[in-house]
Amino acid sequence: ILFFIMSPNEAASTSEGPHSLTLTINNHSDEEKSKTCDKHIESQFLQTDSTVDRAEEKLTRNYRHRGFCTNLRLFLHLVCEDGSRMVMLLLFSIICALLSGCCLSSTIVFTGRIKHVLLTHAPKTEGFRMRTFEQVYILASLTAFAIVANFCTYMTSNFFGNKVVLNLRKKYVSCAEKICSNEHLQNDINNELNEKIQHIHSGSENIAALSRSMAIVIASSFISFYHEFRLTLVMLAVIPICIGIHFLSLKLNQLLDGILRGKAARAAHMEKELLLLSGIDERSYGDERLLRLSDVLHGATRYGIMKEGWNGCYSGIMCFLVFTAVGCGMLYGGYLLEKNIVVRQGDIFIVVLSIALLANTTGAITSQWRSFMNGVNAANYIKKLEKLELDKANSKSLQKIFTRNEIAVTDLSKMNVSKLSIDHPSCKSNRKIAFFTNGTNKVLKNNHHDRLYMAFGFMLAAVHGLELPAYNVIMGGVFLAMLEPRTDMMHKLFYTMLIFTFTGFAILIARTISGVLSGIVSEHISVGLRVNLVRHHARPQMACKKFDVEDVVKDDASKATNAKSFFHPHATRLVSDAVSILLNIIIGFIFSWEVALIGTIFILICFIIQLKIANSTDGNKYAKLNQKKGKDEKVEGWEIPFTTNIPLAINYSLMQTSGFIIQTICYALTAYIVSNGYKYPNEAFMSVIAMNGALQRIILFPALFKQISKSCSSAHHIFTLIHSMPSSSKTAVYPA
Repeated sequence: ILFFIMSPNEAASTSEGPHSLTLTINNHSDEEKSKTCDKHIESQFLQTDSTVDRAEEKLTRNYRHRGFCTNLRLFLHLVCEDGSRMVMLLLFSIICALLSGCCLSSTIVFTGRIKHVLLTHAPKTEGFRMRTFEQVYILASLTAFAIVANFCTYMTSNFFGNKVVLNLRKKYVSCAEKICSNEHLQNDINNELNEKIQHIHSGSENIAALSRSMAIVIASSFISFYHEFRLTLVMLAVIPICIGIHFLSLKLNQLLDGILRGKAARAAHMEKELLLLSGIDERSYGDERLLRLSDVLHGATRYGIMKEGWNGCYSGIMCFLVFTAVGCGMLYGGYLLEKNIVVRQGDIFIVVLSIALLANTTGAITSQWRSFMNGVNAANYIKKLEKLELDKANSKSLQKIFTRNEIAVTDLSKMNVSKLSIDHPSCKSNRKIAFFTNGTNKVLKNNHHDRLYMAFGFMLAAVHGLELPAYNVIMGGVFLAMLEPRTDMMHKLFYTMLIFTFTGFAILIARTISGVLSGIVSEHISVGLRVNLVRHHARPQMACKKFDVEDVVKDDASKATNAKSFFHPHATRLVSDAVSILLNIIIGFIFSWEVALIGTIFILICFIIQLKIANSTDGNKYAKLNQKKGKDEKVEGWEIPFTTNIPLAINYSLMQTSGFIIQTICYALTAYIVSNGYKYPNEAFMSVIAMNGALQRIILFPALFKQISKSCSSAHHIFTLIHSMPSSSKTAVYPA
């Protein structure tokens, strides 16, 4: 479909090879035209590319694909190279992960039994109190066991992955020097080696996560079939549809990513050409080369918008399928209950919630398996890297060519790109919202519709923030329909099924339109930021050397991508989650202020603990390992202390089990207030699921805040560069 949409030239550009680099010199004169560099320099660049290609071809031969069993054996041999200690550590992490997954599936059984007691037993009776507290005690015991299992899973898997990284770095720290003597190829090999080590680290850590997910799938399937196999078969019919749509989404994203990579490569070549020149005047409002770069970047925006629109549509389709499946499952369960095929209302909730957990886990298994397979395939590269040796002739000729190119380009541009100092006076205003808004308006000043698209995108993000509150309200209607004496139950369940379906379809429409509108704004902002970054770096007094270009281009692309992600998806997700949390808390207080109050207190405690843990940790520790590039630095100093993982393990365990902790607390309070006649069972039930819904969103806020902080930092850096330009050029900011 995309090749029919693209023009023939664009379709051809996605499959073409690297472009030749043509250098032009601007002599800063309006009367003289741009001149073309000597062809000898261009031939040297082409000769460099061909020599690098020959050297990299030898590296890629080392990474040929083998069979899965062979790669898996290499992977296990590589990660367990220390011997029996690593094997025991890996087995212990797998056992803890399996126990964690089984506990998570089992807790649904006892929450379903609590719902059955609320539905069938008369309040204000001793039997109601005893049966409810009996299930609450069992649920509390399982939750406590799950907390310990998740804590041990994270600690062991993280320690195992850390040891794997440390062992690989010790073994291959000087591998690049043994392979070749060329400095630039050594850097390429080291970068590739670090990337493969990170793949192996992620794959080794995902062994436990994959085991946990498989345990959830198996345990949830067994529980569902045990309680009601007919309803289970009906609910399982949606799983193949979800899997098919998921793989379709993966294929479409791969196609779009391939097109975007081709467009990005063309833009990168143009940006390198601009940065190698010293002929861009800051006060020239319409430099032809910047306009050409802007056109190339704009040519890729349609595919970026298409990708964001499809991602919104995909999430909306999955939400629609889940809502429809839950509604139909509850209706069919009510039919079985009406015909006395099922005698326990709680079994219907157990089956439906178990299948919903299974469907949610199936999506996680795909990403975990992909990460594991990346590690398995990377083991093939790592295992054979030590035996590789490039011929010295190519290495010496490559060094000569690089030297000539460096001299030639340095004659054209003698100044390096300077980094903006953090002491710049403009940086003091980075914390001000007005500074951020002013920078955004400058980038979007000629795109009046983008501001409107941004407003509509945020409005629709607030609309699909109603998803979880709407689900909880409709589920409360299902609970009320099944409440004894079950008057007109099938009629009520039919209406709730229709409401489930219409709500899911409305969310599908809202997410699709929001993804398209937010994608338009974010892509246009990305183009504007990228062009202004190039315009800042390519000033006559700040031209680049040959070897500075690669780093500057990558840094510009990374900053523009991080900055645009603030607007979408981070800001839209923040709006959506904030609306969801607020409405769930309001719903909880409307139906039962007692349950809502204790639930809100627990939510605040969890949120504060997560913030404290986030502030006490240094974030991604493994990124710091990549920054240790000093040759005289000892490898033994790279090891991370075992105790530093304890706060992160607590945070992981809290995220995995906080939902069952709050349900245990709230159901214990529900048993007390319902047995004493303070609230009806349906009111207390509504408050419990509303507070659980609010907790599901708020525990994701610390990670979201970290992502927003990173995006704001990149955006403020770019806006500071824009404000640091001369006053006459500030009005010449290139729009998106």
